[in-house]
Amino acid sequence: MFGLEAEYWKISDFSKKLGKHSNTIDGWFRTLEEDRKTHYINRINNEKIYDVLDLNIAKFIIEKRTMKWSLDGIFDN
Repeated sequence: MFGLEAEYWKISDFSKKLGKHSNTIDGWFRTLEEDRKTHYINRINNEKIYDVLDLNIAKFIIEKRTMKWSLDGIFDN
């Protein structure tokens, strides 16, 4: 309506976009959802659908992992 198209991806396309294996991506977000209860993935018909916020979170995780941060350190940040 106002030219604001939201982008959404299934895990296979999302992981390709990030250059990481889908199991890795799923593990990060499962930890954020189930263990930490700090971030939740949208679902359509019980299938996870990743959006731009998820993309930014994943890019942050990838950036910090390249800097040798631990996952706990990243999730705490």
